[in-house]
Amino acid sequence: MTLLLLWCGAAVALQRPLAARRAVARRASDDGVVGPGRMPVDEGAISAHEFSRSFNAAPLGAPSTEEELTDLQKQVLLRKSTEPQGHSERPGGLEHELQRAHGTKYPQRGAFLCVKCGTPLYWARSKFGSGSGWPAFYDAVDGAVERVAESQQDPLSSELKQHGTELVCSNCGGHLGHVFEGEGFGTPTDERHCVNGVCLRYDAATPGQPDDVARQFHLTLAPIPD
Repeated sequence: MTLLLLWCGAAVALQRPLAARRAVARRASDDGVVGPGRMPVDEGAISAHEFSRSFNAAPLGAPSTEEELTDLQKQVLLRKSTEPQGHSERPGGLEHELQRAHGTKYPQRGAFLCVKCGTPLYWARSKFGSGSGWPAFYDAVDGAVERVAESQQDPLSSELKQHGTELVCSNCGGHLGHVFEGEGFGTPTDERHCVNGVCLRYDAATPGQPDDVARQFHLTLAPIPD
């Protein structure tokens, strides 16, 4: 009976989906730019077939059902994980496909939509190059993105202290990434919305982008004062 219970427990464990590993500290890239703030998905922990499927986002138009989301999209949107750094630059990724289809990673028309529910999240001209390895925007469509304070228990005082601000789609609650303030990029808001590319779908035909949304290009951090 003991052997049977052990065998059943192992079988159930093998059927469980990949757990989304959550980091409590912000992760810095090699060039010192802070990333989304959660442990990235380990590409070696998923099969080659699953990883290749993660690049194949649903076509533009109607929102995706949960069944149509790729494995990586589910891990990020539903389990609050983070795509690997530079994922969007690879074939099929958001940045790569923008360059291939439109000749630029920074289009002027339309908006970036939530891949899960189709809600416009970021106007096209709010996108800029931060060099962090994830798509960056300086502001969201009014009311489209909710900010959620993340807290961590201090090991010394046992008090809960805020350590980050998560971005989620206001319509469907899907995890998008994190927002960072005061980094010195020189954007109109002095913010960087660090968003997982697999969460977004670009639609050039989405109307309504305000005229005052200023276009940004490649930006660099301001010099650190002496």
